[in-house]
Parts: sequence; C-alpha cells; structure tokens
Amino acid sequence: MKPQLVKCGHEEYSEIDALRSSDLKVFIESPQKFEDVCIKKMYPRNATDSMRMGTILHQFILENKSQDGIDYAVWTGSSRSGAKWLHFIDSCEANGIPYLIKNSSKDELGLIELQVKAILKNKEAVRLIEGTAVREQAIVWEQDGVKCKALIDMMSADGTITDLKTSADPSEKKFFWSMDDYGYHYSAAFYEMGRDAYWGSDRVYPFYWIVVSNSGWIHCRVWQLQDELRDIAKYHIKAKLAHYKHCRESGIWEDHELNKSQVLHATNYYLEKNGINLIQGESNG
Repeated sequence: MKPQLVKCGHEEYSEIDALRSSDLKVFIESPQKFEDVCIKKMYPRNATDSMRMGTILHQFILENKSQDGIDYAVWTGSSRSGAKWLHFIDSCEANGIPYLIKNSSKDELGLIELQVKAILKNKEAVRLIEGTAVREQAIVWEQDGVKCKALIDMMSADGTITDLKTSADPSEKKFFWSMDDYGYHYSAAFYEMGRDAYWGSDRVYPFYWIVVSNSGWIHCRVWQLQDELRDIAKYHIKAKLAHYKHCRESGIWEDHELNKSQVLHATNYYLEKNGINLIQGESNG
C-alpha cells in the first residue's frame, strides 16, 4: 500500500484498521496477552486519569487553544459515584468531550494551567513547538507486510518528531524508568519508521520528548532519544513484526515464555532498590 498522511482526531484514528504502537507493545509483552486484549477484547482499555488530562493538555499545546476554546466538562462533586456522576459521565461520552475534576481535594484544571506555563517557560520546548509543521496527524503505512499506523504529536518540516509526555518526575533517571516501563522508545522508533516510509528517507533525525511533571514541582524538561537506543528498538520491532505476522496468519497466539518455568533474575533490581553497591558491599541508603 502507498503510505498516507491523514488529518484525524483520536476517534477517527482508532477506527483505522492497522497496528498501532500501543498494540505492538502489548504483543512485545506477550502474544497471548495481545490476543486477549486487542483481538478478543476481554479486558476494556479504559482511559486513565493521566490519559484523560493529557488529551486536554494536548489541545492547549498542540492546537494552541485558550481555555475558552477547549470543550470539556467540570465535575465538582466530592466523589465519582452515584446517579449524578453516572449522568455526568454519560453526557460527556455522548458529546465526545473529556472532563476535569475541581473540588476541595483536587484541581485538575489548575494543574493543567501550571503544566502549560511550565512548558512555555522552557525555551527548548518552545523552539520545538514553534518549529512544528505537522500536528496530530496519522501516518498509515505497510511495514514488512504489516499495515501500521502512528498518530504523531509534532513534526517539523525537516522530519524531526516531538512527542508530548507527562510524568511524575521528568528528571533523567526517573523518565528513563518511565520510558522503559511504558516502552516510549518503541513508540518513538515506530513513529520514525512510519515517517521514513512516507517520506522515503533513511536519514537519521533527532526525536524529542517534551516532558512535564504532573505532581509536586511542576516543571518541564526536553529529552532526546539516544541514537543507539533507537537502533535497538527498530531492530526489536522488525523482529516482533515478523513474529506478529506469523501469529496473525496462523491464528495461533501462543506465548512460549508463559508455558515454562524460569529463573527469576531479581538480583540487580533488589540491589538498586536497596541502594547496595555489590562491589564495595555498602549500602547507599
């Protein structure tokens, strides 16, 4: 198929019949989980609070909208339960708008306003945002015989991709942990594969994350994907796409790793968690 660049919202994007990075990350975790979650849909993939608030933050930053220009509802109740809450949620879903909570114990709108200020205070983040030529557009392409799709936050005219993220802590070490836990490097490499398919370029472009905290001190950092990690992620993705294609064609989504006993290699995790230097035999705590 010929690669396509499609301007669409999140709902239209979800309707495109193709493999997206979040689905691929489920498959990387376990083919059997992919079958249960993505094919049989045994477990609803409900939006988390962070995802819900991220949708509104994206409108502020990527669509350059003011507070008055964004459609959202505000829940002022003390708890998310009862008939009024159910009616509120039904109304939001019917109108296709996200909601924010603002009560005596939680002020999500206030948090988003702080996040916007923190992002616009970061000069490198502003440079990347102002240099964006393509915002929230989907690339649909075929990668190694698999139809794929990627919804890109920001891309400059020269092909540089920037992704907007929220994190409990945007510092280097903590964001690395988030990247590893959520597979952000896989998403980055996957987006770049789509871009390269559409533009027909093998040139290496930088990939940036604009990361803003969502708790504590609200501040923003900009991180660039390391070239070596990009190459490793792309190599891994290609191998997994070949495995995915085999499973799809055979209809067998067996996970061999789940069906055998393995040694729990927990030593390194234990040492790091407890601040122990194995060489010196000392605790850093």
